[in-house]
Amino acid sequence: MPLDYAEFGTCTSLFNALGINSVIQQSIEIEGRSQPGIGEFQIPISFQELSERVSEVLSENVKSWKNSDKRIKRVGIITGAGNSTQSLRDAHYSECDVYITGEKILYTVQYAKFIKMNLIVGSHTFTEIFGVRSLSEKIKEQYDYLELIELVEDHFE
Repeated sequence: MPLDYAEFGTCTSLFNALGINSVIQQSIEIEGRSQPGIGEFQIPISFQELSERVSEVLSENVKSWKNSDKRIKRVGIITGAGNSTQSLRDAHYSECDVYITGEKILYTVQYAKFIKMNLIVGSHTFTEIFGVRSLSEKIKEQYDYLELIELVEDHFE
């Protein structure tokens, strides 16, 4: 099973890192494509605050497009390659206020603007690293003699 769809995987781990503890739906695969994980903040925050938080948590400058003035409560995430307009549509149909992913193409940005969906895009690697950390910690729980060493790589995406 891909780490993307594990209960403790990439999407849920990123929700936790962002302070979103109410997960409505974890990221899942349906008919060969990813469906966004859906989570909610207990208290809605501004788009600017969320964009800054994502940038801080990922330790990278993210790209963001504010296409709505709504405060952010419901968040849709597909870590890594969630650049499909279908994924944005799924987040929109799930009444998300913002969509976060790790890749974009021109159509991602244009469609987000068209449907008035706020969009935040980090990098593929940095949006998924939290799931890898969660998996590593689960393995260490079983094998406590292991030493975990994170390899830090340059941001080149």
